[in-house]
Amino acid sequence: MTQSFVLDKLKKLSIYKSAKKIADKLDKYQILLVGGSLRDILAKRDVKDIDFATNATPDEIEKIFENTLDKGKKFGTITVLLDNYSFEITTFRKDFNYDGRHPSGVEFGDLKSDVIRRDFTCNALYFDLKNQKLIDYVKGLESIKTQVIKTVGSPLDRFKEDKLRMLRAIRFASELSWKIDDETYRAIKRLSLDIEIISKDRWQTEFDKIILSDNPIKGLKMLFDTKLLQNYFLRNFEKLNEKVNSIKKLHGSYEAKLASLLYTSNEDEIRCFVARKKQILQILDVCTVLKKNIDSLELWEIREINENLNIIDALKSENRTNEINKLMQTKKEYPILPKPLIDGHDVKNIVEKQKIKEILRVVRKMQLNETIKTRAQALKTIKSII
Repeated sequence: MTQSFVLDKLKKLSIYKSAKKIADKLDKYQILLVGGSLRDILAKRDVKDIDFATNATPDEIEKIFENTLDKGKKFGTITVLLDNYSFEITTFRKDFNYDGRHPSGVEFGDLKSDVIRRDFTCNALYFDLKNQKLIDYVKGLESIKTQVIKTVGSPLDRFKEDKLRMLRAIRFASELSWKIDDETYRAIKRLSLDIEIISKDRWQTEFDKIILSDNPIKGLKMLFDTKLLQNYFLRNFEKLNEKVNSIKKLHGSYEAKLASLLYTSNEDEIRCFVARKKQILQILDVCTVLKKNIDSLELWEIREINENLNIIDALKSENRTNEINKLMQTKKEYPILPKPLIDGHDVKNIVEKQKIKEILRVVRKMQLNETIKTRAQALKTIKSII
């Protein structure tokens, strides 16, 4: 039943025909689908990509396929480019002497040795397309049915090998809305000080996925409870912790979600969580608004706020219904933000250079408040100001 379900779902994927070509070309070897695609099919989630495991060596894979990338070759992985898709094909292997992130060496092995090196049981399922057979040595199917994140073998061993796995466990729990096995969770707590070894890029990638997941609050609570967050940044993030425990659900974009969580924090703390400068500025803009009472703002402020869709989503997360209604009512009355009546060229000969920006801002506020409505009125106003 399970095997026919998996095959039926695979055949409905746009990527399936290309994946079948991969398997057919490696027909003389043992070639198996592995990992996240099977987990997501069985969990009834969208499949993003398909990976393979095989007893073919990287050199043999490269000889069979024309378009390949060898970035992961030292770990036994060759990426095959086919039909505008990319497939990672990894040779069955054993890993040796981890440095806290990666093995210092690998030895090609058999399927069973490949299974026991994997991180979580839900990611250690294999599917043989040729024989239409699901292969499960570590009760991965049971983990999926019971919705539990559990390591393959000893959680302490798995997390000591690769510290990133602790963060990935929480990310999977957030994305899938599953729980983490008790022994696995205790191991994360015990080893959380070791998270400092993770690069900022890898931390950011996993953290972003938690924020964008189906259940970000669940993930954030676990980051605090295990102390992964505090130990990585060496900060307590007390304001953020208060927000995480007071908000039930986050709404909208990545920027809206983070702003609703961080607007009571200081700017230095906000910058811990955002890598891109443009995103930081967008989040800071929303944070500035969230610190205000929308009901007490002037018309010009509300009209400008209504141009930023992230703000309403952030207010939804805060459950600030009255302020949302005020914004929406104003948007209904003033649906379009008009172009400025004047610009710098209009005033450069009558206003000192260092004051141009300030003067234009004053006129813009008056325009949005509908105190002035024409270019002539704007110019007259400037003359009265200076």
